[in-house]
Amino acid sequence: MSRRRVLAVTGIRSEYFHLRPVLRALVEHGGFELGVCAMGAHLAPIHDFSVRQIEADGFAVVERVVSLFADDSLLARTKGIGLQVLGLSQAVAREQSELILVLGDREEALVAALVGCYMNVPVAHLAGGDRTLGNIDDSVRHAVSKLAHLHFAFSEESAQRLLAMGEEAWRVVVSGAPALDEIAAIGPIDPAELGRRLDFPAEEPYFVLIQHGQSSEIERAESQIELTLAALAESGAPTAVIAPNTDTGSRAILAAIEAYVARYRQIRSFAMLERPLFINLLRHARALVGNSSCGLIEAPFLGLPAINLGNRQSNRLHAENVLFVPFDPDALRAALQALLHDAELRERLSACASPYGDGGACPRIVERLAAIPLDRRLLDKDFVDPPR
Repeated sequence: MSRRRVLAVTGIRSEYFHLRPVLRALVEHGGFELGVCAMGAHLAPIHDFSVRQIEADGFAVVERVVSLFADDSLLARTKGIGLQVLGLSQAVAREQSELILVLGDREEALVAALVGCYMNVPVAHLAGGDRTLGNIDDSVRHAVSKLAHLHFAFSEESAQRLLAMGEEAWRVVVSGAPALDEIAAIGPIDPAELGRRLDFPAEEPYFVLIQHGQSSEIERAESQIELTLAALAESGAPTAVIAPNTDTGSRAILAAIEAYVARYRQIRSFAMLERPLFINLLRHARALVGNSSCGLIEAPFLGLPAINLGNRQSNRLHAENVLFVPFDPDALRAALQALLHDAELRERLSACASPYGDGGACPRIVERLAAIPLDRRLLDKDFVDPPR
């Protein structure tokens, strides 16, 4: 029996770490011939050329699409999408891909779905149906869902939203988030050893910061990160800052981070961390601060409180671990102090269940990918009208 030729498309480390457990499960299954198309930030120094991580994980990178320009303007990002379409379409034709696999709500997902549709290659999309507010991610995610042929929703709520968008029920699987599968398999590293490996005071109460720009507030990216860093510096607690994604505004954010790292000894920055180090950094933190989806998806699985700043993740499904705080210095200072000194609050926020699954997503995804007939029925999408 021939193996199914799958092309996985990835553009940035954060999305790749969600996708990686699925790629490993596909390889272990034995029924798939897997190749990876790496784009965008994977090929840029801003993320320490994270394509090397993909190769170190043992996956065949069959195509590299350089699509980041020298600046992070809206024009540059849009032009990069054109380069991605060119590169991915060439890869799909050359590799004779039978299935395209993609995750999330970035431009790489949109490009993969578009190329798959026009080249008659089915697209399997992970994380469709989620809902956020105030960022282009929501529009991109829903557009990908309408182009994709098979959906792996991270929650029942997201699955219902896909059905409400007219998707046929047989195309939708509630898988849960595969990132939780990997977290469940990562062993603990004690704070002393973690601190030694990161050159960071992990035995003290500390925060982790991941803050991205927001497409609806690009002009505020610099002032927002300045506000956050100032409050963290004032708290006196050590802070581990993870580099932002490559969205518009990221260069201003990086410049501010570099300035604070130079000024405050307790603030350290990391372009990229090996996944076991990153997960254990979260495990021992007082809280995750910023506006990353990590605070809503990975953090509750670890029992980690999260301070979500601004609107980037508002309206998204979340557990009770999240404190939604505006970009207001007094409100942020109060939240930081509470998580440093209020043990009862920390205990209440940590006692939560993840709404994104049980750590068993990969078997559900691989089973469906192995069994689904790759035929015209899969390619020819219908729209299910709502009941009248």
